[in-house]
Amino acid sequence: MMEKISVIVPFYNGSIPLLQRALKSVENMRYSNIEVVLVDDGSEGGIDLKSVVDNFDLGYEVKILRHSNNKGIATARNTAVENATGEWLIWLDCDDWLDAACIIKMQPYMREKTMIIGECYVYEGESISLRQPKIFFDLASKFIKTMYDPFAVNVFSIQPQLVKKDAVVKLNMFNPIYRFSEMTEFFLRFVTHYGIDEIASISGAYYHYNRNLPNSVSQNRTQLEKYRLKALREYAIANELPVDDIVYLGRNSNLGTQTYASQKDEHILLPPYTQLYLTTQNILEGE
Repeated sequence: MMEKISVIVPFYNGSIPLLQRALKSVENMRYSNIEVVLVDDGSEGGIDLKSVVDNFDLGYEVKILRHSNNKGIATARNTAVENATGEWLIWLDCDDWLDAACIIKMQPYMREKTMIIGECYVYEGESISLRQPKIFFDLASKFIKTMYDPFAVNVFSIQPQLVKKDAVVKLNMFNPIYRFSEMTEFFLRFVTHYGIDEIASISGAYYHYNRNLPNSVSQNRTQLEKYRLKALREYAIANELPVDDIVYLGRNSNLGTQTYASQKDEHILLPPYTQLYLTTQNILEGE
């Protein structure tokens, strides 16, 4: 029997057409035992998501929950997890969408792993970039828990992400303090607790990430970087990395990642694998 998957969708003052696209992408996936848990995190303007869903004629169950006021995306995700009935969870933001073959490509790994991470297309301006996180997991097999730990000095795409609900609950779900970068913080706690052997990083299984919205969380760069750095520093402390601090270097134009470095005795230590960063292909729209 196919294990049940709950698709977790937080919503706050979002676009109804984009939400419909996100929900339609779930319907397009060839996986029958699935539900969506949609949480309206106190949207303004009297948006009635139930009528939106009812009028859309979807072929799966949608649970709709609402916060009376905005509590932040981490709390919205937690509310959804608490009401999810699937053995597995997959995260989907209301302005993004999942590839039709996403879950089918991840399904074979559900028998052996606790978390599966695929690849992500990022839409920004006129360009589409493919983010391939597997390089960091390959590096982690050698450098994890050292001063060059790739998880401590890189913030990279971790979507699509399919994870066992029991593991999420065991980790106390998302930290509500993180109103930004909550996915990074949760992922780093997962790695700290379970290690990388419980994670499959695979090719394909695409997530489609829309960065073209002016009011999206990703546009608040100052707060985003503040919370990313906080998460990395907490990871370094929890794993007793032999460093004094983690410092921000900038965006890696080849990978589209945010790059950091360890600091020891007032020296910035660049990892020995920087030449491996030349991996991500850039795909021009229309090619």
